[in-house]
Parts: sequence; C-alpha cells; structure tokens
Amino acid sequence: MAAVTTTINYLYPFEDTKVNFSVRQAGFKRQEWNTQPATVHDTRGHEQDFTLDTHGFQFIKDPTPFPASTFESEELVHTTYADHLTDQLKRSTGCSKVYLLATKVRDVTWKDTLAAEAAYADTEIPTKQSGHIQYPHVDYSYEGAPMFIQRLASQPPPPDFHLTKTLPDDETMKIIQKHRWAMINYWQPIRNPVTRDALAVCDARSVPEEDLFEDLPETIREVKKFGTWYVKAPTNGEHKWYYHSDMRLDEALLIKCFDSKLDGRARRAPHTAFTGSKDHGPVRSSVEVRTLVCWEDEDVE
Repeated sequence: MAAVTTTINYLYPFEDTKVNFSVRQAGFKRQEWNTQPATVHDTRGHEQDFTLDTHGFQFIKDPTPFPASTFESEELVHTTYADHLTDQLKRSTGCSKVYLLATKVRDVTWKDTLAAEAAYADTEIPTKQSGHIQYPHVDYSYEGAPMFIQRLASQPPPPDFHLTKTLPDDETMKIIQKHRWAMINYWQPIRNPVTRDALAVCDARSVPEEDLFEDLPETIREVKKFGTWYVKAPTNGEHKWYYHSDMRLDEALLIKCFDSKLDGRARRAPHTAFTGSKDHGPVRSSVEVRTLVCWEDEDVE
C-alpha cells in the first residue's frame, strides 16, 4: 500500500494549555499545535478492506455526482441532494432513516483561512467558515452527540419546508431512545478530483480513549452547546492514518462520528486535512454532510 509522509497538528489537552475558545472562534486556530510526523497510507485499490463498523470509515461509489452549483442552494441540498444521499446511506449501511444535520462546503486552504482571519479578535467568529481543517477531531463526542440531537429536535422548525423535512424532531427522539443510531459524515469532492489537502481518516482501533479529550466544560456550556472529540499525539503505539488518492466526484467517504452500539464496533474515526509532498492542482473543493441515521430493527445499545 503506497503512503505519503506528512505532519499532523495534534492538540495539547485544554486543561494544560488553558485554551477556552470555541472551535468557531478565531482564537482557537491560533493555539500552539503539537505537530508530529505521520505516515498516511493510500487506500486506492484497497477500498473494500475498510468498513464503518471495523475502522470507523468506508469508501463507496457514488455513480451520479451532482454539479457544484447544487451546493450553492440550500433548497437543492435539502431536497434533491438529500434524497440522493439518503438512498446512498441506506444502501451502504442498511439504516432505515436518515436526517441531515449540517452541510459544510470547503474550498479554502488552511493557510488562506488563517490569513483571512488575522484581523479578527480571538473571541470573534469569522463570517466565512470554509477552510480545510488541519487538526484531528471527531465532530461529536459520546456525550456531545445526543446533546446536539436533543438541541436540534427541541428548536422550533425553520419556516422553509425543504429544511424542515430533513431535521430531527420529537419522533426522531422517540426512535433513538429505543433503536440503534449513529452520526455519519458523507464527504465527497464537488468540482475536481482531490489532488491537494486530502482528508485523512484514522483507524478507530488505533486511537484509544485516552488519546481523546473534549472541550472544557465552560466552553460547552457557554459557547458550543455540544461536545467535540479532539485528539492528542499517540500515548501508546501509533495512530494509523489513511486517505484515498485523487478522490473523484463519483466517490464518497463515510466517516462515523458516533454510534450508540456498545458491542465493540468502531464508534468514532478522527479525521483531518493534511498537506502532502505530492500535492498539486487546484484548491480542494469538497462537501461534508453530517447526518443522523437510525436502524429501527436494532436495539439502541
């Protein structure tokens, strides 16, 4: 299996650094990183070796890619693309229900993001949030995942029907109290194959619980309202990183961020963009749709 050598911007635990900014605030990106050398293995030709329940991520074919203009319209994302994505997830995972939680289009490099935010105060939230994130994380922690879903379900539905139909509601909460559910990110290129700033995903089995930590309690309570996993440098052994070289528009990556099952299957896969020695071509443009999926034929745990 081919590989590239790069570096990963691991984080120091916040209780040590006293960093108490939300990930959305400009000050968060200005913290000191624990940058470590890393090898990222190329899964091209070995796609079938990786699965959501074993590794925490999975590559799939998406034979009907959408034009980039789709992702400039919230209505199209939450109707046409949502229907397509729902079919893809049901086919790939066997789930019975899919809800869309958030959509992130990223088309700005990490370096350019830092430059654009240079004039912002630490506590300010920049207006453009589309940079490729270059530190390993999992979008929702074990406590943060249900907290986030509860918050979405308890909010008044937006007036636009095309948004309302994809969001979790009271009925969703009843389902996830009894049945297995997970939060899976659906990630894919939207303009060109990915030839720079690729997304690396980490084998869940190589990241023990002690290498994960959450936001400080005051940050969760006052700024974010839900918890995220951050990743510190390996404490024992090594983290096993993978990427899919020259990822095309007709391919997608599924990343598990949470799973209610406690039977030993992968429950989360850290991920991060990285800069490699073989990077070339245009700025990476990609879409990440965060979803809640449910299996109504399985128990919650």
